[in-house]
Amino acid sequence: MATTNESTAPTSSPAFIPIEPFRSAKGADIILRSSDGVDFHAHRVVLSLVSPVFETMFQLPQSGDAIDEIPVIDMEENSSTLQKALRFFYPGTHPDIQTLADLEELVEVLISKYDMQCLLPTVKQQFEKYYASNYLALYALGVKHSWKDVAVEAAKASLKYRLRSLHTSEAPPQLNGITAVAYHNLQHYHYLCGRAAQATAHNPPWSGNGAPCTHCRCVNICVSDQSWKTMSFWMGDFLDQIGPALAEIPGLNIYEHSAFHQAIQKSLCTATSCSGLNFFRSFAKVLIAQIHTEIDKIELKF
Repeated sequence: MATTNESTAPTSSPAFIPIEPFRSAKGADIILRSSDGVDFHAHRVVLSLVSPVFETMFQLPQSGDAIDEIPVIDMEENSSTLQKALRFFYPGTHPDIQTLADLEELVEVLISKYDMQCLLPTVKQQFEKYYASNYLALYALGVKHSWKDVAVEAAKASLKYRLRSLHTSEAPPQLNGITAVAYHNLQHYHYLCGRAAQATAHNPPWSGNGAPCTHCRCVNICVSDQSWKTMSFWMGDFLDQIGPALAEIPGLNIYEHSAFHQAIQKSLCTATSCSGLNFFRSFAKVLIAQIHTEIDKIELKF
């Protein structure tokens, strides 16, 4: 007996459904239709408050489609992008940002295209969680949009890395939008900060006082001419190692560096009166503060 093959019609993917309040016509007086045909019910007053582009648009006679006498405006953004953009500022919603790429896309839509400058402080707040991991991309973004504060913050974040040996194999695509001069400025800033940090380590700002321990001679004394009267070998080793490390990574966490832990071990003394360990801890704290002070004096050329 012959069998019959029944063909099954392909199942179409479900249509994009906007979240509330964008899927309800209640109180809405404008409909934004995405490029893929999804309608978002909105309120002119809200859009006008944040965007002079929308404010001007609503002053023009509305023509074209309408739903229940509510005008429809065709948008260039797709439904996913449009919903993320609306959720960023619309009352009763909250931003839905998963990645820096999402945030960059919203910058182009909200700030560049629709001129929502009032959202800029909120946008910059969102950058905070990306500086550490995406400093190069945010530096490029700051340069592109002439946001010096963003570029400076990103440049400071770069100090925790060895910039001349990038940890990624491919350059962030954002670098395509900035000049070689802008990238050179970042490299030069990083170099100057490294040089300042290294110089501080080679000429320590403070050393403590008091007589050295008679058992291990571990306490260094700094006399009035800033020369070392007593230099323990482990302190010299620490400074010799930490200086070059700071030249490469100016924002290095000294407490996590092997030279610091080695110095701690070498500063231990069996003499109960020895203050070498406490001295070194105090010294490291002051050294770190002085390095930050010197780095803060370096200005990023923008």
